[in-house]
Amino acid sequence: GTMNGNVGQEYDNDAKDRLVECLEKFLYTKCRRDIDLVLSWEVEPKDDEHYHTLRGSVKKEQNPLSDLGKVNVDKQVKDSEDEIHEKLKSLQFVSPRHLEIKCLEEAQIDIDLSYPMQQLLSLNAQSSPRQMLQTILLISRGINVALNYAVAGQQTPPGADDVLPTLILTVLRANPPRLLTNI
Repeated sequence: GTMNGNVGQEYDNDAKDRLVECLEKFLYTKCRRDIDLVLSWEVEPKDDEHYHTLRGSVKKEQNPLSDLGKVNVDKQVKDSEDEIHEKLKSLQFVSPRHLEIKCLEEAQIDIDLSYPMQQLLSLNAQSSPRQMLQTILLISRGINVALNYAVAGQQTPPGADDVLPTLILTVLRANPPRLLTNI
């Protein structure tokens, strides 16, 4: 029994590593040009005509962001973030029953989502796409563990249809900052 468990765990870890590798490859392949373009722009202007970058100087006219009215875009994003935060705050009354989480309805029990909520709140502090994807994976695993723990001993185990509404409940309860920007 122990040897089969280790083989299964190694297989799961290999499958997870391959999934992460595939996701990174996909994102990098699809977004490489955009990533390179963004990295070539300046973080802080050196002067009015040139932008200091990791790869040299780019004239202001060449920077696509200079035409967007960065201040207006930042204000719009902040306003949208504030609006979503307030809407999520107003939905704190939502329970598993409202979201029809079947495995929790029968027993009329609540669920401890503190771990996935903590992971969701930490998403803002992640600095790379890989860290963000790993955090999202931890959120998903935390939701599955919380569902299994909540219904332990019940006749109806959690199913795939219980995961999405539980994720929604996690987002509502955590009300994470910068949700639009991070997701």
